[in-house]
Amino acid sequence: MDPSANTINEALGVAHEVIKPRYHVVEGILSGIYRDVPLDGSYDTVSFGYDPEMKQADESDSVKITEYWGKVPKRFLKPSKDKDDFEYSKKDELVEAVVTICNDEHILRVEQNLFIMEDRPFISYQHDLVPNKFWGRGVSEKAYNAQKALDAEMRARIDSLALTTTPMMAADATRLPRGVKFEVRPGKTVLTNGNPRDAIMPLDMGTTDPSTFDQVSSLQAMIQMGTGTSDGVAGDRATASGMSMQQSAAIKRQKRTLMNFQNTFLVPLIQKSMWRKIQFDVDRYPVNDYKFIPYSTMGIMAKELEMTQMVQMLQSIPKDSPAFDVILLAMMQNSSIHNRDQIVQALQQGSQPDGGQQELENIGNELQIQQLQANIQKTLAEAEEEKAKAIKWQAEAAVAVPNEIQVEEQIIKLQKDALDLDKLKADIANQQSETQRNVPEMEHLKSETILNLAKAREAGSKAAVSTRVQ
Repeated sequence: MDPSANTINEALGVAHEVIKPRYHVVEGILSGIYRDVPLDGSYDTVSFGYDPEMKQADESDSVKITEYWGKVPKRFLKPSKDKDDFEYSKKDELVEAVVTICNDEHILRVEQNLFIMEDRPFISYQHDLVPNKFWGRGVSEKAYNAQKALDAEMRARIDSLALTTTPMMAADATRLPRGVKFEVRPGKTVLTNGNPRDAIMPLDMGTTDPSTFDQVSSLQAMIQMGTGTSDGVAGDRATASGMSMQQSAAIKRQKRTLMNFQNTFLVPLIQKSMWRKIQFDVDRYPVNDYKFIPYSTMGIMAKELEMTQMVQMLQSIPKDSPAFDVILLAMMQNSSIHNRDQIVQALQQGSQPDGGQQELENIGNELQIQQLQANIQKTLAEAEEEKAKAIKWQAEAAVAVPNEIQVEEQIIKLQKDALDLDKLKADIANQQSETQRNVPEMEHLKSETILNLAKAREAGSKAAVSTRVQ
């Protein structure tokens, strides 16, 4: 990586170094992909690794390939036909290119970047972003200092245990017999010149400091916190609320890591892959401006935390509340039991009303709608009536007072209209009475008609029987 840049796009270029078999490069030279260059290198070197069994004494079949993607002067891109060199021109324009170098000495291939976006096919991912640092901070770096302290603490504790737990004896060398090998073991007889109590005595180095064990636990908690692998709760947080707090903090850190992963690695990887598909498979992937939005499922720790919260909510909500069924359905949808779909379907069917109740509700809704429409029509009719009265009153107020002759003519006309109306009512009443008198006659005619039809059918059946007999 370019040491002066913080991202791949800002760098002058990036290089990818790999070790390839010799035949791979030879085939590329024969097929015209690579230039014909000597493949000699320092093959007499012997590499020794940490493990002697991994010694590689022969490197004659390996070739170091360095593939550089970045900006180079445009004048270097056109090779000369006669010379094993490149033409020079007055142009110093920098263009995106790919350069393949063999054994850090010879150039195998130089081509301009032909990708449609002229991008470099590399993605950098930092597990933990650090300002003005390309490589970021990895998981091992977060735990490095705490792990070193933990190792030192454990080594000191083990050394102390070796001194404090192993029995040791102090002896007076002048009171031991000559040539005796003093050692302590079960059943051993120790010879002394004089009283053994004055010649030998147990040597106690004390006890190992118990606080070192607490320090080891604290360092282990620091490592788990730094690396995001915390799997236990100790100390004052060994309660339900303490575990919930620690679990929430761990989920928050994991969510941040996941967002960092998808923003710096997953989305750029999909975007670059899509550009390649568009360029080399246009029929299946049409050219368009695509925007990818990653969507991930909930992790198991987040599921457990959410389930705990929903259980607590269920305990505080009465069972006859509509929210109780909603939360219960959400719990079943969030669970991972094998028959989850059946339980969810049963809960959904239980929350839906049956057919009869649904039909009654529909009828009630229709009646309410009809009642509202009738009320609206009644209100509109009353408004029209009031409007007509107002217009009539305005007209009467605008017209002058009529004379007595006109009043009498209007009274006579109204009386005549009333007599006509009474006559019309009487005619309607007569017609209704005649209709009611004709009803029994019509019923009698109807019964006679039915009786005649029955007699005709009976006669026809008898005639048919006589015909068959004949």
